[in-house]
Amino acid sequence: MTDRLCLPDVDERALRGLKFSEALPPRLAEATLSARLADTESATAVLAEPVRLSGADYDIVGVGQGRAA
Repeated sequence: MTDRLCLPDVDERALRGLKFSEALPPRLAEATLSARLADTESATAVLAEPVRLSGADYDIVGVGQGRAA
């Protein structure tokens, strides 16, 4: 599942504050900070938890096919 997660966006100010930022290509600097900010272990755990929708606002037809009433 981890290979399908998106890494977080990185703020331009954080990139400028990165040590040795001038020496790194911009894409590498962004990838480095993004990987540092990501919590893929927790994100994977949350996405693996079951989801339950309840209430009068939903007409549950099947998995992934719920629609607002």
